[in-house]
Amino acid sequence: MKGKMKKWMLALFAAFALTLMLGASVSAATMLLNTRGTGSTKYYRQHRVFVTGYGRLEVSGKTIYNGAIKVQLRSRDNKSSSDGGQQFFSVNAYSKQSLYYGVMRGPYYITVDSDYDYYIAAAQTLMSNNGGLYQSRAYALASGKWYTGAMPFNETWGNADWYRFYLSSNRKFNIYFQSLGIGYAEIRLWGPNIASGGELIYKGSINGLNKGWTFYRKSSYGYTTGRPAGTYYIRIKRYSNSWKRTSMGYWLKWS
Repeated sequence: MKGKMKKWMLALFAAFALTLMLGASVSAATMLLNTRGTGSTKYYRQHRVFVTGYGRLEVSGKTIYNGAIKVQLRSRDNKSSSDGGQQFFSVNAYSKQSLYYGVMRGPYYITVDSDYDYYIAAAQTLMSNNGGLYQSRAYALASGKWYTGAMPFNETWGNADWYRFYLSSNRKFNIYFQSLGIGYAEIRLWGPNIASGGELIYKGSINGLNKGWTFYRKSSYGYTTGRPAGTYYIRIKRYSNSWKRTSMGYWLKWS
């Protein structure tokens, strides 16, 4: 059965994909056969999905024996990334494991590495892309409200998302961040009495991240005090040395 699918397998594949993709803004995957030679011939199957806007793409799948398959998201020009940095990751729908990517409008390609016949599905969740590209275009945040953003796969690596909020009085405040995706990102804060390089909030993996931080100052006597009134800026950016595999959808709030 390797390299081929029987008619009953194709029907089951279609039913599985349709079940997972109902209500999603992604077209049904089209199965293609792609071959590569690395000493001996290696067979890959490739699936095309069309994304209708900014958001996150969930990819899940499994073999006919409920085992994991390895998938690789390729960019809209059908290259693994602008520098070939993307790699294969394992997913298994039976174990409720999925991969999440940040995406934007256009075609994407999912390459599958599996020695067995398999099922695969992709579903998009649209998310408003609120962040501004520069500090001067930072998106204004209201207190206590969640905002969404997306860092698409294969986007220019240096693109950052900027936000701002105004603190009307000297007080403590909180910043909350959640994300689903692949790779690493850095979050920094700018504002009154913060050095030009910004204050590091978080630097690390963004897959399944769910964190909150409280900001205040300590006096020379050890007492805590609030941060000064004024405008604060939040920047979300990929690692300078790990951007090749970083893409995500995220949620941001301050209070």
